[in-house]
Amino acid sequence: FEQSFFNQRFVSKLTNHTSIHLIKEGDDKASEELFVVANNEVNQDVTEYPLDKKLKHEMGCLTEEQLVAVKHVMQVVKGHRNRPLILTADRGRGKSSALAIACAELLMTTHEGINIAITAPHKNSLDVFFAQMRSSLKLNGVTEKANNTTHQLEHKNGTIEFIAIDELIKTPTRFNLVLVDEAASIPLFFLNQLLTKFHRMVFASTVHGYEGAGRSFTLKFQKHIKKQYPQGKTFNIKQPIRWADNDPVEAFINDLCLLDAEPPVLSEDVSLPHVVDRKDTLYQPSLFVFKQVTTEQLIADEVLLKQVFAVLVTAHYQTSPNDLRLLLDNENISLVTLSFKEQLLGVALLLKEGASKNEHIKSLLQTNQRRLKDQFLPQSLLTHCGEENSFNFSY
Repeated sequence: FEQSFFNQRFVSKLTNHTSIHLIKEGDDKASEELFVVANNEVNQDVTEYPLDKKLKHEMGCLTEEQLVAVKHVMQVVKGHRNRPLILTADRGRGKSSALAIACAELLMTTHEGINIAITAPHKNSLDVFFAQMRSSLKLNGVTEKANNTTHQLEHKNGTIEFIAIDELIKTPTRFNLVLVDEAASIPLFFLNQLLTKFHRMVFASTVHGYEGAGRSFTLKFQKHIKKQYPQGKTFNIKQPIRWADNDPVEAFINDLCLLDAEPPVLSEDVSLPHVVDRKDTLYQPSLFVFKQVTTEQLIADEVLLKQVFAVLVTAHYQTSPNDLRLLLDNENISLVTLSFKEQLLGVALLLKEGASKNEHIKSLLQTNQRRLKDQFLPQSLLTHCGEENSFNFSY
């Protein structure tokens, strides 16, 4: 445990966080103090969770923002064509439920027939959506079909079905509405194809934390939408549903896993021309600094750790908390940073591979019985190129 920098940081965060109270086994005094603190906090906050009672009955929405989101989704169908909606939210804000409530309302109120398609990176990621659909429609006169690859609800006024992204692109344009949930986890290439093919679209995504496709959705796709479809709308749901506003547990998890890490904001003199144009008077090679950063330095400098990790998240297409553990605990990882006037510009994450003579592992790899996570280059050379000595070298 002591050898893990990730665990050390976790314990440090726990012991120093203002909203966390630690109780040691057998410490009755600490238990009594915590009981007093908890009682005081409960007595100070006697107001009911801020929900407008009328909203609880209007389409089943739980917050005013969720109701606004539902109405925006419905307007995509009822309004003009080519006005896509981008719906964003942090986790626990009822984004997927808002999509489902809107679809259910459209099915129940549209009598001329409506067909809706929804796609996502994985079928399982729509469990909340279809659960809310069942709840909103109450399954009166509804037929549900589901298997490993498809999920469909048939209502007397129309249908809604899950279609995998690659299949949806090939499907004829017979839908009145196309929804994309967790759009940030889908490559921009596919999103742009959908945008060109269908004229009534909603792109919904979690944008706080690791988006799954880098920050392309936020940095590129949303800007593209605003430029090409100026009449489109963007709406962000801020008010949480699963927990209260400013929940300390949410804040702690965001801080612990660096879900809220943002790339450093660069000053104007680090703009592209100043960096690449050697004729520019501001260009001075001596101002550029390459530095190898140790894990000890990262642990000691939380600001640097957040900046480094934020740059890596921005650049990489798929990130998880395990990557933070990898960065802090894998002894084969080395980190190099590039700074300009002491401002972080870039990060190189280097992983040492190879230099292994374990013949048993090699035989398992050659017969497809084993795969190694941190040996991409020698493993590929061995399995795909037949280079039997690949593990004898360092990469």
